[in-house]
Amino acid sequence: MLKVKKFRNRDKALKKKVIPAIKSQIQKQGGNLYEDIKENVCRVWYLDTQRHELNRNNNFFLRIREEQNSYDITLKCRHPDRYISSSYDLSHPSNHSGLKFKGFKFEEDITTPFHSKFSSQAKFEDRKKPEIKTFQDILSIYPDLKSLNIMPDKNLKKVNKFEAKEISYKLGDVVFEDGSKIVSEMSMWYLSDREKSPVIVELDFDCNAQEIAKSNQMHLEEFPLSLIKNVNNLYSSLQREKIVDLGISKTKTDFAYGLNGLS
Repeated sequence: MLKVKKFRNRDKALKKKVIPAIKSQIQKQGGNLYEDIKENVCRVWYLDTQRHELNRNNNFFLRIREEQNSYDITLKCRHPDRYISSSYDLSHPSNHSGLKFKGFKFEEDITTPFHSKFSSQAKFEDRKKPEIKTFQDILSIYPDLKSLNIMPDKNLKKVNKFEAKEISYKLGDVVFEDGSKIVSEMSMWYLSDREKSPVIVELDFDCNAQEIAKSNQMHLEEFPLSLIKNVNNLYSSLQREKIVDLGISKTKTDFAYGLNGLS
């Protein structure tokens, strides 16, 4: 996470602070950042039961992003134990959901002070606002999630009535000395169009995993060891930059839920 007070002028912060910080640290490793800045603006909110049973009891969350001409729907299980987070098969949704399946991926989030959380996630897309009103609507996509022990008729509502304006950027490709590559991205949440300062800023790096072996029933993706070392070195070196806020341990999901420790 980055210091929000640095982003009152986000264009200046992006070009004068974030990009130089990444370039400085990656060049010390013999690599480079190839800028290709692309901006995206959307609205973000979460759906859960009244008592937040998806998140609090089962480490799941359902996020909706309203894009310009479509809706992005993400169902994710996030847990500190990678085997628990990968124990739910989200890679094979029902064909009767009515949503366009965009794909499955397994990822690792690193929060300060350097704790990892692993996520299995499925992405869907729809041209209209998705009709996801009860837990039964989730079960119609993933029947095996009945193991979560949530009553099918439980209503799903916008979590804490929270909705954020998200401005995100693809910053470009980070290419290491050995030729391996990751994508650098940044996102900011605003509580309203009138706010000049964001309430949370996240810098992240997207790495492509090796193909999952068909025999791997746990759906754990694998990353080349050299790439892991390169990313760890970059991540560690960025902690010394003044724009980084080491005091924030919350994810964006934590912020939306207003939680301390739950995600």
